[in-house]
Amino acid sequence: MGERPVIYLAVATADLAVADVILAHLKHYGYRCIDIMDVPNLLNIKSDLLGTMTESDVIIVVDSQHFRQQRPNYELQFAQQLEKPLIVISLHRPVDETQSSGQLHLFDFRDPHHRDWQRLIDTIVTVTEDTTRLDDDFLF
Repeated sequence: MGERPVIYLAVATADLAVADVILAHLKHYGYRCIDIMDVPNLLNIKSDLLGTMTESDVIIVVDSQHFRQQRPNYELQFAQQLEKPLIVISLHRPVDETQSSGQLHLFDFRDPHHRDWQRLIDTIVTVTEDTTRLDDDFLF
C-alpha cells in the first residue's frame, strides 16, 4: 500500500471556516492535508513553498479577496504553474463551473446558502484517487 495522498490547501486566515469543513472531510478519507504552516523553513519561503507544493498530489485554492491580497502570493503563483490537479473554490468572484477540465476544477462558493459541499468533496476525492492511482501504476 502506498503513502497517504497529500493535498496542499492554499487559504487565507480569514477563510479558515471554509477550510475547516474541507479538512474535516478529507481527514475522514485518510488524506494528509497541509498548508503554508506545514512548510519547513529551510532556505527561503519561496523555494521551501515550491518544494512542498511540488510534493503534493493535489492543490486546493480557496480564492477570496483576503487570499488575493497576500503579498507576495507564491501559493497562487505556484498553484498556477505546477502541473498538478488544481481545485479552485471561489468565495468572491463568479466562476463558470462548466469550464472545469481534467486538471482544473472550479467551484463558485460566493453564496453561503448555495454551496454544494458534497459535490466539492466528491470531486476532491475522485481527483485525488485518480492522481494517486496513476502514481501507483508507475513501475520504475
